[in-house]
Amino acid sequence: MAKSHQTKAVWSMKRRSPLRSLLQTRQIYVRSNADVQFITVSPISQISLLVIGLIGLSWMAYASINIIFKDQLLELKQQKLFEARLDYENRLSELRASVERINDRLLLDQKSYLKKVDEVKAEFDELADQQKKMENFFQEGWFPLKPNAGPVPTQIRNKEGAAEGYFLKRFATDFQSRSEAVKPLAEMNDEFLTMHSQHLSLLKRAHSFSLQKLQITSVLLTKLGINLPISATLAKTEAGAMGGPFISLPEPARREAEIADGIEDVHNTLDQESKVRAAVADLPLVKPMTQITGISSSFGYRKDPLRLSLAFHGGIDFKSVFGEPVLATSDGKVTWAAPHGPYGNLVEILHDNGVSTRYGHLKSVNVSLGQSIARGDVVGWMGNSGRSTGPHLHYETRVNGHVIDPQNFWRTQDDLQALETFN
Repeated sequence: MAKSHQTKAVWSMKRRSPLRSLLQTRQIYVRSNADVQFITVSPISQISLLVIGLIGLSWMAYASINIIFKDQLLELKQQKLFEARLDYENRLSELRASVERINDRLLLDQKSYLKKVDEVKAEFDELADQQKKMENFFQEGWFPLKPNAGPVPTQIRNKEGAAEGYFLKRFATDFQSRSEAVKPLAEMNDEFLTMHSQHLSLLKRAHSFSLQKLQITSVLLTKLGINLPISATLAKTEAGAMGGPFISLPEPARREAEIADGIEDVHNTLDQESKVRAAVADLPLVKPMTQITGISSSFGYRKDPLRLSLAFHGGIDFKSVFGEPVLATSDGKVTWAAPHGPYGNLVEILHDNGVSTRYGHLKSVNVSLGQSIARGDVVGWMGNSGRSTGPHLHYETRVNGHVIDPQNFWRTQDDLQALETFN
């Protein structure tokens, strides 16, 4: 008999699920001097802590996604708000059309009609709350130079309760005329027009701010003499011959077109700003060596080290340890990798937008003609070849063949980092 009980106990232990084995009752011992106390943690407490942890991780993931994809989320949320408002406005138009079909006598169930209008109003009020939150979101995320608006209190609205209230209470007595019957619809229409104006105002502010971002980012390229990348979405095609009678759009369609145009303007401007920012990031913004002990000669006019007469120096001479690795300052393609007169052993790399860099007086080169190069690749080692008085690196930056002070690119790197705080 004892053996049978023992067999059942073993069988019960085998059938126990891994989860139950994991979530057993546990004790935490706390020792203070000579006293020993313990805290019992039940399986339910362990499950509760696990659920709270999962909720916290989910919230952190949701918040991170909102920060990383801020611009895209703002644009998408605003478009969804407009689509929802348009749907409610269409429903209101259908109700108005049903009232218009009534001639002299009111053959409408007044209570049923008002309940439907109240339902539309309840949904509209929820949409209005979302609009306020969106404005606050724009205020905090897109307009940091202006005072942040306070948090918008969340109002919990009951659609059923609203249907029992607003218009039903105001129009408790029977309608006496056709104009009185359409008055609730006229009031709702006014509210929709107000929200439409708010949408347009918000889109105009967003477009103005995105244009400001584009202008500030574009200056980083134009002051270096680099042409701006033209976005296909902003390119204007020349219109051909057109004509015909003028037929104006119905009012709802006109309002829809206004919002659609506003959203497209913001989207296109953000797209262009993203392309300009990417072009700036591709510039040779870093220095060509990690270990630099100083600068022996700056860009501009100087006394020539060999002839001792005034001459123009088209780059910057860096001091470092002989044989120090020389690194490419941006992605590109090698257009020279051999001796080049006074440059000695020279590597030249052509980057995007007509920008090129030169690395002269190298001990030896580590690349070949036509090779694709990534930022940070070793192109050679610092030496003393060519017209040189000692080991150093002669570094040049050019735009469309014209020499540019490399320090201008390094300042652009600082400006680009400062621009990140503008968002």
